[in-house]
Amino acid sequence: MLAYLKAQYNFRVPSQVSWLGTGIDTVRTFRNIHSTALKQTKTDLLDYVSGEYHLNGQDIFKIAPDLSEERITDPVVKSQLQAKFARFKQKNNLISSKGKLIPDSLFMHYSPQQ
Repeated sequence: MLAYLKAQYNFRVPSQVSWLGTGIDTVRTFRNIHSTALKQTKTDLLDYVSGEYHLNGQDIFKIAPDLSEERITDPVVKSQLQAKFARFKQKNNLISSKGKLIPDSLFMHYSPQQ
């Protein structure tokens, strides 16, 4: 919401925040410039969406502009998604176990680059 307010109304936002993510995309046509994990239940963390791809367990889907999905087989895309998902889980576990939130910018600055 803050990204929208900043883009549309020049709303002032803090330069550092303690949540993961970069805000919503405000373009009117479909695109996905974000990556995020999705939970189907409170214990199942099996889904990861990045760009136009959706990793569900071991399956990969390509997301169409109408948000339908088509299962694909692409070992390179699968490997990239799995690596991104592993980094997300690493950050999530760190935050969950330590109980402290830090801005992504600080995490990236002081953690080994992937």
